[in-house]
Amino acid sequence: MLLGAMISCYEDGEMNTAKMISDHPVQFEMFMELMDLAFSKAHYENFRGQLQTNFQNRQIVEMSEALDRDEITQEQFFQKLEQLKERKEAATSGLPDNMVDFAISPNHCLNFDRFLNLKRYVRIAEQSVTTIAAFTSRGKSALAMNLANDLRQNYPVIYFNLEMNQVGFVRRLLAMNTGIPMGVFSGMHPTAEEYERMKEVERSLKDGNFTVYNGTQSAESIRTIVNRCKKPPVIFVDHVNYLTGNMKLQERERISESMRILNGIAKDGKATVFVLAQINREGEQKASLSKLQGSSSIEQDSDNVLILEPKEDEYEPNGRAKNDIQMVLKVQKVRDGAKGCIEYLFRRDRQQFVERN
Repeated sequence: MLLGAMISCYEDGEMNTAKMISDHPVQFEMFMELMDLAFSKAHYENFRGQLQTNFQNRQIVEMSEALDRDEITQEQFFQKLEQLKERKEAATSGLPDNMVDFAISPNHCLNFDRFLNLKRYVRIAEQSVTTIAAFTSRGKSALAMNLANDLRQNYPVIYFNLEMNQVGFVRRLLAMNTGIPMGVFSGMHPTAEEYERMKEVERSLKDGNFTVYNGTQSAESIRTIVNRCKKPPVIFVDHVNYLTGNMKLQERERISESMRILNGIAKDGKATVFVLAQINREGEQKASLSKLQGSSSIEQDSDNVLILEPKEDEYEPNGRAKNDIQMVLKVQKVRDGAKGCIEYLFRRDRQQFVERN
């Protein structure tokens, strides 16, 4: 019965929600109940909001067409618009029916498979903004790619690569997934076994759950891309200083505008956002919130701010850079978890971050 109703309302490759509601109200209610069981609460609320928005948009189109045909007057048109506005405000106001289950649901926090300490202590919420900051060349992009690589097992992930060229990004991604040093990808010939491991990783990365955009983007273009997604993704912006925008604005003002847009994407339930940010090296060398480039807007519009630092000297006594570096991720601001530090081993040649107990 439900399937038949859905099929009868399937037009031009998508569901005609308005027809489903008007012709099959009982089946539509059944469908919504099934969605409540099948999705996490956050995904369900977003999906229900999309259905309501689609229905409202269709009503506006039908009203506009009726106005063009002189079937209704302008006064009636604006009256109907006001009614839709009142309904929308009523739908988005108030408290959830079941506040307790809504509040304690674990589905509100990102589900990491490997980064268990981040999952346990920081508890990064879905539809939030998390900033990862570090001095240049300290591994923040590698950490972000590791997190994205982990989260793609459970969520659609979009990585906006604004800093690296495409070759460098792909080499890092293959290295962290295969454990093969990056040098093998730079002119050295892999063995047959290494080559097969690379091809296996390539197949797994092309499952449709991991998308990469290379090159220049603005925060507005990111919002457009996210709005086209059928399911709220986890997005990574690497990094905020490279986002374009109104070039008449100073860098700090452009960052502020970009952060405002990214925060809006998260708070509207469209995506969970990770933003990478640079720490200013001028003056004091100690990494802190006050040293973030564009610090006031980044701190204000982020639910969580994580600062990545080496825990030891990065160089051997002979001056050569260490391959394995003890790193610490300082949780400087957190909305739902606890401040503190998480330790990692950064395997530079493999671009892998491994949690330390």
